[in-house]
Amino acid sequence: MRVWLTLEIREGINWRWHAVVFSATLIAIFSRLPGALLHPQFFAEDGWVWYQQAYNLGWLRTLGITQAGYLQTLPRLAAGLALLFPMQWAPFIMNLAGAVVQVMPVTALLSRRCTPWGPLPVRMLMAVLYIVIPNAPEIHIVMTNAMWHLAVLQVLLAFSVPPLSWRGRVLDILLFGIGSVSGPFSMLLLPLVAVYYWVRRQSWTLVILGLLSAGVLLQIFCLAHSVRSASAQPLGVTALSLLRIVAGNIFVNSMTGSGGAYLPLWLLVSAAIGGFAIITCAWGSSPLALRLFIAFTVFALAASLRDPLITGSTTRWEELADVAGIRYWFLPSLMFLWVAAWCACGGKNVLLRYAGAAVLLLTTIGIARKWSYPPFLPETHFGADVERFKDLKTGEHMLFAVYDPLGRKMELIKH
Repeated sequence: MRVWLTLEIREGINWRWHAVVFSATLIAIFSRLPGALLHPQFFAEDGWVWYQQAYNLGWLRTLGITQAGYLQTLPRLAAGLALLFPMQWAPFIMNLAGAVVQVMPVTALLSRRCTPWGPLPVRMLMAVLYIVIPNAPEIHIVMTNAMWHLAVLQVLLAFSVPPLSWRGRVLDILLFGIGSVSGPFSMLLLPLVAVYYWVRRQSWTLVILGLLSAGVLLQIFCLAHSVRSASAQPLGVTALSLLRIVAGNIFVNSMTGSGGAYLPLWLLVSAAIGGFAIITCAWGSSPLALRLFIAFTVFALAASLRDPLITGSTTRWEELADVAGIRYWFLPSLMFLWVAAWCACGGKNVLLRYAGAAVLLLTTIGIARKWSYPPFLPETHFGADVERFKDLKTGEHMLFAVYDPLGRKMELIKH
């Protein structure tokens, strides 16, 4: 309790502790999937979209090319950075960039700017849960899905104390400028930032609102002028699929890591009732920032279920219900764990505190089961392909194997 009270009076950690936390978080992330940096290879779009287009067309030109209807600035900048290094280093550089983006929400959460999210000890617990979340292998380190971590960082700083220095303001402008044109999350965040400004009346929030508005308008323009091929699979909306998704893949799997969607019906119903009860009861006592994050994750989940980019032999909702650890479950699962942390530490009554503590204790099961994520197999031997590529003549094409469940390859044209 003395340690807790000592930390509780502090707004954040100093720059020395930030360096320690950054290094420790990077090591923890690395330990969950060592092969991503020790034996790096391109993951899906990292190779056959971002690096392929950056190499063949030039990275600056690719910034205006949409993917899935949206501008995706963050991974394209990472691919441009990889071009500055020898080609055999490219997968390592992009994976390292993805790991750095994944670490950044932790350092933001422990800074003085995030005091609206709660006392420092609660934020430390939230940071730990972000690092150890059991059911997020698809977005771990991978640059293609780094925008989900970038979205968390944007949410944290959008609902925070304004920066005091000019360096902080410049970093905010870069963050929200790049983030607003990196996928669809700026569209979901914009109305919530408007709500935050209406309540808090912070002048810096208007700057963030302006940056997000500009990015949203640009993304809407790109969506209106992009051709997206409609999925041949029906959506397959059913109450059972929704129950398996929410109760199994979000509530249960955020604690156990996998297997939740296959539980008996009565257990799924019980998990749904318990999960929604915790969120509902915590709504009244949680800070405004956390409540807006709850709304943000609900918007993100609804958008994901409305048009999921997934293929298979059955309906898309059935496919979603059968898959654990994909990117669509990350934000709502993180929200559920953060709400449980708030309940355990600051719940209005004993029952709510016990419920939050029970969720956190059950999460240790998932941490133990799913700390190590499976490597990307089979290995693609990118280094050997690069050596063969060096022997090609200018203008010749070569296909590179990348880790991709659908078997797509990266095609480069020798310069």
